[in-house]
Amino acid sequence: MIDDRVIVHTSYDGLTIIDSELATGPQPLVNPMRVTTAQLPPMDESADKIFVTPHAVIMLDGASAFVPVPVPASAYADHLGRCLADALTNEPGADLPGVLAEAIKATADHYSLTAGESP
Repeated sequence: MIDDRVIVHTSYDGLTIIDSELATGPQPLVNPMRVTTAQLPPMDESADKIFVTPHAVIMLDGASAFVPVPVPASAYADHLGRCLADALTNEPGADLPGVLAEAIKATADHYSLTAGESP
């Protein structure tokens, strides 16, 4: 159990399925939510990332850069997604544009990225 949810990763011939179900128990104002995602290739081999929190699903397309960049799109998308998931787990009702701006800034700072030379 992580953050009041159960996460199961299943792999079938390279297809990764992430199944997240909120833990049963008192749920004020909301019903338990079950989210199932599938991804091919598996998340650890893909630039595309999926994150599930108790109140959000975050899907990021780690688009390939057309010029050399210091950080792979996969690493950027992974760090950005984790920042978003952490923020939305800690404060589910947060202002989404503000959360996104802070997550982008944290990711850029983490990788010392500069405008024009970044993924």
